[in-house]
Amino acid sequence: MPLVLSLAALAWLSLAEWKIFERLLFDRPADYEFVIKNVHGILAGTPVFKATQQRVLGPLAVVGLEKLTGDPVSALKLWISLMLGAANLLLFALLRRAGVDGWRALAAVVGLGFAHIVTSYTLEYPWDGIDVLLFLTFGWWVARGGGIAASIPLFAIGAFNHESVLYMPLWFLLAPLDGEAPSLPGPRSRLTAQGRAKKQLAGAFAALVILAAVILFVRAKLCATPDLPAQEIHVLHNARNLLAGNWTAGRAHLSAGVLSAIALLGWLALKRPPLRRAAVWSLCAIGAIGCFGYTNETRLYLPLIAFWIPYIHVRKRPEPSSSA
Repeated sequence: MPLVLSLAALAWLSLAEWKIFERLLFDRPADYEFVIKNVHGILAGTPVFKATQQRVLGPLAVVGLEKLTGDPVSALKLWISLMLGAANLLLFALLRRAGVDGWRALAAVVGLGFAHIVTSYTLEYPWDGIDVLLFLTFGWWVARGGGIAASIPLFAIGAFNHESVLYMPLWFLLAPLDGEAPSLPGPRSRLTAQGRAKKQLAGAFAALVILAAVILFVRAKLCATPDLPAQEIHVLHNARNLLAGNWTAGRAHLSAGVLSAIALLGWLALKRPPLRRAAVWSLCAIGAIGCFGYTNETRLYLPLIAFWIPYIHVRKRPEPSSSA
């Protein structure tokens, strides 16, 4: 596919996607005004929820755009539209770099947009778009056999965007689910492979601990209202909604979607060894949403969607020469 045609198609798809989201996300003033209140509150050290205090990158970008547009709503609209276009361009570029042909890469972009629309929520925060970019890159990288060292820039950005970044070192901690890596015959090569595996696991554990510590430290340091309630656990609330409440309140599609995804991932973990780590990793992420988020808040599944699309398209292709 010629580059000019590809860029034109991406621009058209991004514009069409934005027009849909403009209606979905900016129909009710109470929703987008709540987002703007969160944006300004985080930068002032007075977040609506203490758990959002360290998510400074998106709010900084929106406030920067606000200085250009002169209006917070216009700035939020501009940011979301830029994130939609950036996600489409990034996914297309990553897939083409991995050797995926142009039409298939364009179809993947369409799939990303469709999945985003299907899982749309009544609002989106500025950090949601950054999360999509991070997990598109992460899914592409690990599908090519990439290791933890080169993932550090993603960790660093994610630490100041959303605690979903903790899913990334978790991926490397789940490496034993892939089974024993093949090695050349001989005890020396086996010991070398085992040493590399142990080193990677130690690095992943250290990264997980450091990221969690940074997130908690930044929250405490920047928050000017320490009396805000701590992170709540929503397990019972989510279980009631998934198993009963949604079915009687006109939200059966939400329960059906989440429970079907859990069942599919469980089946992949048990029956498809090549996808076992990705399936278990995704189940862990859904479990985290069930504990600390709201399973009906469908925007929380965006990182998983962003991860799986490049991962599926790239994972069977040759690994790069270096996985550092």
